[in-house]
Amino acid sequence: MINPDRLAKNRNYYIKDFLLYLSVQKNLGPRTIKAYEHDLKKFFEFLSPYLEKELTLQNIDERTVMEFLSHLKLNRKNNARSLNRKISSIKTYFNYLEKEGFIEHSPLNKLESLKLPERLPKSLGVNELELLIKAVESEPHDTHSAIFRKKRDKAIIELFYATGMRISELASLKISQINFDDGAARIIGKGNKERIVFINETALNTVKEYILVRPKDKKEHALFMSQKGGKMTVRAIQHMFEKYIKKTALPSSSPHALRHTFATHMLEGGADLVAIKELLGHASLSTTQIYLSISQKRLEKVYKDSHPRAKAKENSE
Repeated sequence: MINPDRLAKNRNYYIKDFLLYLSVQKNLGPRTIKAYEHDLKKFFEFLSPYLEKELTLQNIDERTVMEFLSHLKLNRKNNARSLNRKISSIKTYFNYLEKEGFIEHSPLNKLESLKLPERLPKSLGVNELELLIKAVESEPHDTHSAIFRKKRDKAIIELFYATGMRISELASLKISQINFDDGAARIIGKGNKERIVFINETALNTVKEYILVRPKDKKEHALFMSQKGGKMTVRAIQHMFEKYIKKTALPSSSPHALRHTFATHMLEGGADLVAIKELLGHASLSTTQIYLSISQKRLEKVYKDSHPRAKAKENSE
């Protein structure tokens, strides 16, 4: 099979230029850029037989991309979400080529993403969250390493729930980013965008207790560390969370559920969507609006407070 990298270099498909553009001008992170590179590699691999016949960028049209997507769906069993990522990557690539004048116009302007079934984010109830915390507190604490692990894990869960930050943001968080006097933290989010999140006293105290058993000589390292002294990875945090979920016998869930739990509980407590959007670091309000769909408790309260007959019934009880 023809190597897509070699083809791209020899026939000047500007892939490296595109990836540099994503890094420098769009300020995207390494993982996101790697995803774009992966998608384009798969696209050019599919085009290999055509490339042997000197296919040019100008010859690639919407039908070509549709054939690629059909191949992924039928032969690679890609789901709609995965196909949409490929569509987005290829469209962004062709938009870049048009912007830089490498092609006259992108042939994919009318290509739309596939409709996805609505998936409501999972969140935990207050009682379920307490069960999770108790699962951590019931861990043994007969050795220094056991105490370290117990205090660290509790601090992670409490801080997650207190702030709603992303798991990658929590894994990268440093002590210097937390203002313990004000109960706030400076978060570096997607696209290196900064925002301030707030930490309640319960979570702040668990973090302080953890810091007491954390290695003192690594103040500028990531806040949450492994027992070997390195930064705790995203995968390690996921494993930790899954362990306690199993221990509580709660339905299978991921650490991301705590971010959803934060947003849902804030909404049910009366916070408006714009404030939640800012705290979560969402770029668009439409992303935050999904929480309206899952806040049944809040909808019930609005109904009882607003409907004349519902109010009359409550007043008579």
